Amino acid sequence: MKTTTRVYVLARFSFLILAGCEKAPTPLPAPGTPAAAAAWPAKRKTNRENFTVTIQPTGGRIVRNEHFSLEVVIEPGPGAGTPTSIVVDADMPSHRHGMNTQPETIHEGGQRYRTNGMLFHMAGEWSISVAITAGSGEERALFPVSIE
Repeated sequence: MKTTTRVYVLARFSFLILAGCEKAPTPLPAPGTPAAAAAWPAKRKTNRENFTVTIQPTGGRIVRNEHFSLEVVIEPGPGAGTPTSIVVDADMPSHRHGMNTQPETIHEGGQRYRTNGMLFHMAGEWSISVAITAGSGEERALFPVSIE
């Protein structure tokens, strides 16, 4: 390699290193810090679009390895019927496993439900699933959540 080429490569390499040092690195959150990726409340249509589902963790946040409850509101669209069953669960699709707990959903009246016993025991990408059974069959709304 010629001297001028070496100097050029060294100068480019030095520039790239220095350019990367302009910003201080973003510190990793401490274990147990709240999930920041989700904006609460979160609202989604079910896969067949007969229902609109809104979820919000009690206290407004989800913290890794801490039990939490979800407030769930189910709004039926025209002709959707009344839900006969609501099942809320969560899993980590990329890990192919779910929670270590079995949450329980109770009807609080009207369109409101509460799911107790939720626990995200590890960091990563989770998916909260709200399955609704009604006269139109089963429908599902999925809510992605990133836990640090």
